[in-house]
Amino acid sequence: TVSLSGNFSVSDKVYDGTSVATISSNFISLNGLLAGDNATLANILVTFDNKTPGNAKIVSIQSADLVGNDATNYSLSTAGSPTTTASIFHKELTVQGSFSVADKQYDGTVTAAIQQTPTQLVLNGIINSEAVTLNENTLLVEFATKTAGINKR
Repeated sequence: TVSLSGNFSVSDKVYDGTSVATISSNFISLNGLLAGDNATLANILVTFDNKTPGNAKIVSIQSADLVGNDATNYSLSTAGSPTTTASIFHKELTVQGSFSVADKQYDGTVTAAIQQTPTQLVLNGIINSEAVTLNENTLLVEFATKTAGINKR
């Protein structure tokens, strides 16, 4: 059995619904090879501890393949392998569509109230199989200025 030592780093990423990380620098080495034997690592899979956004998240080696002329003579243990940290940033969603706001008496504020529900608003950028909805009851809408006018935005 051979084990892993050394260090590696991974790239920070924007949330993509997975815990998979991408190695940006690799100084991982094999321990336990007999002198003169030829085996190296390939297809190293590293993952964050979970897919949730956060800073300084632990990233671990999950698996790797041994390749080379003598690779079949060994098994690989990832127990005790080096780890690193990286961040998963929140994915920005965009709101698109249209809605109407109620007319109001001038009150010196930009506060507006949605007139019709449901609106024609949709969230774009949601990861394929995830369920994320827009709560129209908590939307904050405002006029661009507090100045009175007709057909304001």
